[in-house]
Amino acid sequence: MFSPYNETRELAYKLALAAMFSTGAFDGNLHEIEAWFLFLPGYHGKKPPVKISEVDVLQSLTLFVISFFCDAVSTLGNNLIKYWDILKSHAHCLEGGEGN
Repeated sequence: MFSPYNETRELAYKLALAAMFSTGAFDGNLHEIEAWFLFLPGYHGKKPPVKISEVDVLQSLTLFVISFFCDAVSTLGNNLIKYWDILKSHAHCLEGGEGN
C-alpha cells in the first residue's frame, strides 16, 4: 500500500480485497470491504466518500480494524477445518455402509 508505484499499490489493493472477499465475512459485499479499508493507513480509494480529515480519524483506529480482519480470517479458517472434519466423518460412514 505504501509503494511509490501506482501499479504495485493497485495490485496490493486487489490482493487484499480478494483475500477479504474469500473469507465470506462480508456477505460478498465489496463496498463493505472497501469501507473497512478506509481504516488502513496508506489506503486511498478511487473516489473518497468522506473528507480527508475524516479519513485521518478513521485511520487512527487501524489497530482495531487489523485485529478485526485477522479475527475474520481466523474464524473462517477454524470453521472450514471443523466442517471439513464433519464432512470427512460423514463420507467415511457412507463408504463403510452396506448397500450404499
